[in-house]
Amino acid sequence: MKRYDYTTEWFYESKISTEIVNHLNAMGYTFEKDNSDKIQNKGEDIVAVKHNTRWVIEVKGYPANVITRGKRKGEPKKTRPDDQAKIWFGKALVGCMKFYRRHCNKQEKLKLAIALPKKKVYMDLAKEFSLFFRNFHINFFVLLVDKRGKIKKINLGAAK
Repeated sequence: MKRYDYTTEWFYESKISTEIVNHLNAMGYTFEKDNSDKIQNKGEDIVAVKHNTRWVIEVKGYPANVITRGKRKGEPKKTRPDDQAKIWFGKALVGCMKFYRRHCNKQEKLKLAIALPKKKVYMDLAKEFSLFFRNFHINFFVLLVDKRGKIKKINLGAAK
């Protein structure tokens, strides 16, 4: 019997990261960091620079509904994927706040972002947090990648 391989899913973190890197590369960015093939690494997943702009991006995928590693690989999870996705979204936000400190003193214009698969739970969370970013005039981006690799950039801090 063939076992489920989560890494083949379009919403797998490495695939989301690769789409973002390909998009930025096509726009002429160079990379100080690209964890697309090393998603278990700590810290920023993508750091891209072009002229006076620096993108610092934390990437998350969408959780599988089965255990993906270890002895219980392939067994159903007790946690619903949408519930786990909310936790991942929160971790991505906290990560970006930490990355700000590392990159705020650079001379480039800093763009902090989280990159996520275009899933309803993530779109709802982005909408929910947008009021905070708008009210405090904080430019913070959510990059949503769909099944075809198309990227939608949302500035949560932009005025409506």
